[in-house]
Amino acid sequence: YEEAMEQYEIAADLYEGDNDQTNANKRWVVVADICAQLKKYERAVELYEKTARYNMDNNLLRWNAKTFLFKAMICHINNCVDRDDPKVWFHLESVLQRYRDLNDLFAQSREYQLCAGLVTSVPNGDLDAYEKAIDAYNKIVKLDTWGIEQTKPLRVYIVAKQHAAPKMDETLDEHIANIDKEIQALDQPEEQKDEVDLNGAPDVMSDVK
Repeated sequence: YEEAMEQYEIAADLYEGDNDQTNANKRWVVVADICAQLKKYERAVELYEKTARYNMDNNLLRWNAKTFLFKAMICHINNCVDRDDPKVWFHLESVLQRYRDLNDLFAQSREYQLCAGLVTSVPNGDLDAYEKAIDAYNKIVKLDTWGIEQTKPLRVYIVAKQHAAPKMDETLDEHIANIDKEIQALDQPEEQKDEVDLNGAPDVMSDVK
């Protein structure tokens, strides 16, 4: 993935050198998707936000901006989960509010509602609220592969947080075994490739002048 990411970055820079931001952004999105998979969340956020802003300024692409703000927000949440530092959680609500103010389409979208549910449920370790937020989103159109893969760690985090301490009548070995069962169960509903799908990605370099 590192090599593929480097090639897409080179291609994006070339397109930007030709003032072709639309084609550059297509490559930047692939780079961002790979960054998210590699848990380089801050870089992914930077690229998703960059692409979202460009789309917001283009009437033909304006509708797509909410998708990139959604992806950026999910990466923010995953970054907090990775760091697992109580000091960073309170930033999430302000980031979500900023994205909401930035784009009215995002503010009115299912993506925003899902993000709002995750911003509340994940830091609090509320599995029921997490699942309700996911189910509400999936009622219309289900999460795509990227969404499934990037929200799965959030559920794992909540389950681990709920089982942080053994129950009074539970031995340590039983406690560990129960956590393992919970985490293994997360992969049961449907099999998903734990990798970035580059099949639908744009050619690394095409139509470069």
